[in-house]
Amino acid sequence: MDFAARQPFIKKHRDLMHIDENGVWHCILVRAEPSDPENMDGVLIESEGYDWARYSAAIGNAGDGTMYDNKRGGCRDANIEN
Repeated sequence: MDFAARQPFIKKHRDLMHIDENGVWHCILVRAEPSDPENMDGVLIESEGYDWARYSAAIGNAGDGTMYDNKRGGCRDANIEN
Protein backbone atom coordinates (compact mmCIF):
# COMPACT_ATOMS: atom_id res chain seq x y z
CA MET A 1 0.00 0.00 0.00
CA ASP A 2 1.27 3.46 -0.88
CA PHE A 3 0.88 5.61 2.24
CA ALA A 4 2.28 8.63 0.35
CA ALA A 5 -0.82 8.55 -1.87
CA ARG A 6 -4.25 9.71 -0.73
CA GLN A 7 -5.96 6.97 1.27
CA PRO A 8 -9.66 7.00 2.29
CA PHE A 9 -8.94 5.55 5.75
CA ILE A 10 -6.38 8.28 6.47
CA LYS A 11 -8.85 10.96 5.36
CA LYS A 12 -11.56 9.42 7.54
CA HIS A 13 -9.37 9.50 10.68
CA ARG A 14 -7.17 12.54 10.04
CA ASP A 15 -8.77 14.47 12.92
CA LEU A 16 -7.28 11.91 15.34
CA MET A 17 -3.72 12.66 14.21
CA HIS A 18 -1.86 15.67 15.55
CA ILE A 19 0.99 16.79 17.78
CA ASP A 20 -0.41 18.22 21.00
CA GLU A 21 0.81 21.14 23.11
CA ASN A 22 3.08 18.77 25.09
CA GLY A 23 4.80 17.49 21.95
CA VAL A 24 3.00 14.13 22.08
CA TRP A 25 2.30 12.64 18.65
CA HIS A 26 -1.21 11.20 18.21
CA CYS A 27 -1.10 8.64 15.40
CA ILE A 28 -3.16 5.83 13.95
CA LEU A 29 -1.87 2.27 13.76
CA VAL A 30 -2.47 0.56 10.42
CA ARG A 31 -2.34 -3.23 10.25
CA ALA A 32 -3.38 -5.84 7.72
CA GLU A 33 -6.01 -8.42 8.55
CA PRO A 34 -4.35 -10.72 11.07
CA SER A 35 -3.32 -14.22 10.11
CA ASP A 36 -1.63 -14.46 13.52
CA PRO A 37 -3.01 -11.67 15.73
CA GLU A 38 -0.19 -12.04 18.27
CA ASN A 39 2.57 -11.55 15.69
CA MET A 40 1.69 -8.83 13.22
CA ASP A 41 3.58 -5.79 12.02
CA GLY A 42 2.01 -2.38 11.53
CA VAL A 43 2.67 1.21 10.53
CA LEU A 44 2.10 4.27 12.71
CA ILE A 45 0.82 7.21 10.66
CA GLU A 46 0.54 10.93 11.40
CA SER A 47 -0.96 12.95 8.53
CA GLU A 48 -0.97 16.57 9.82
CA GLY A 49 -4.50 16.93 8.41
CA TYR A 50 -3.69 15.59 4.94
CA ASP A 51 -5.19 12.51 3.26
CA TRP A 52 -1.82 10.77 3.10
CA ALA A 53 0.89 9.90 5.62
CA ARG A 54 3.16 12.88 6.25
CA TYR A 55 5.05 10.81 8.83
CA SER A 56 5.13 7.05 9.24
CA ALA A 57 7.06 4.46 11.24
CA ALA A 58 7.15 0.69 10.93
CA ILE A 59 6.18 -1.11 14.14
CA GLY A 60 7.25 -4.74 14.44
CA ASN A 61 4.85 -7.13 16.13
CA ALA A 62 2.06 -4.61 16.73
CA GLY A 63 0.06 -7.45 18.28
CA ASP A 64 -3.47 -6.54 19.34
CA GLY A 65 -3.06 -2.80 18.74
CA THR A 66 -2.50 -1.88 22.38
CA MET A 67 0.22 0.74 22.34
CA TYR A 68 2.43 1.77 25.23
CA ASP A 69 2.43 5.48 26.02
CA ASN A 70 5.93 6.04 27.40
CA LYS A 71 5.30 9.70 28.32
CA ARG A 72 2.38 8.82 30.56
CA GLY A 73 3.55 5.36 31.67
CA GLY A 74 0.44 3.49 30.58
CA CYS A 75 -1.25 1.73 27.72
CA ARG A 76 -4.22 2.69 25.61
CA ASP A 77 -6.21 0.93 22.92
CA ALA A 78 -5.17 2.24 19.51
CA ASN A 79 -7.67 0.21 17.45
CA ILE A 80 -10.06 2.10 15.18
CA GLU A 81 -12.45 0.79 12.59
CA ASN A 82 -11.75 1.37 8.91
